[in-house]
Amino acid sequence: MKSIFKPSKPLKLLSLNNPSKPYSFGRPSPPNKSRPPSVRNKRVIEKNDGPSCNVEQMRNYRENWDDVLLPKVTKELKKTDDIMHGSYSVNMQVSKSYRREAHDIDVWSKRPKAMATRIENAIDKCVGCDIAHVKVQKIGKSPNRKQSLGPPGNNKTPKDYFTRYTVVTQPENDVDVDFSTIPDDRPLKTRTLKGVRHETLDSALERAYDIQDIPYRAERAKQDIKRIEGYMASKKRKK
Repeated sequence: MKSIFKPSKPLKLLSLNNPSKPYSFGRPSPPNKSRPPSVRNKRVIEKNDGPSCNVEQMRNYRENWDDVLLPKVTKELKKTDDIMHGSYSVNMQVSKSYRREAHDIDVWSKRPKAMATRIENAIDKCVGCDIAHVKVQKIGKSPNRKQSLGPPGNNKTPKDYFTRYTVVTQPENDVDVDFSTIPDDRPLKTRTLKGVRHETLDSALERAYDIQDIPYRAERAKQDIKRIEGYMASKKRKK
């Protein structure tokens, strides 16, 4: 597998505190240990047979995560009716002062498994080694998908779950992209930006209020509520 990932200048870690680049959408954080085991433990369902990655290749990818991953995801989404949502999507719809560091890219897809495989292969081709793979988890359906109910039991049916396919990368299995089926718990509100469908800020705000009481999602949900409402208020003041 030939690498096309050749940085042309010395690499710098993308950081909100880097004065040469005042804002970055961010790198995924290590797994949240406060999440329920059913959310943290995911089963690998696909693994390429490409060459193993060396330390330099993994470092290059980590330090250039924004510049490598986002173009790959948006290129594929432009070919579909899939919907980007979550922090990355909100960042693209608000002004710089209301953005926050995003830890992954979230996508609702009609074919989540196929899309996850495409992105996995695109990352591996770019980096030049088998750095990415796909994991799957079953998430329990509850009102507005508010919580994970763990693996299916004898008293549950497949209708009680939706499936999430997650692209993760070495060495820490950081989550890069989450693909899941398009929710049917309410009508979706979307807008198109640069050829990609996004969940609207109004819809994102409603969902943030829905999940703010879930312990492991509360902090980010409250951050999103504050910044979305702040951005909307600033727009009204300018009118």
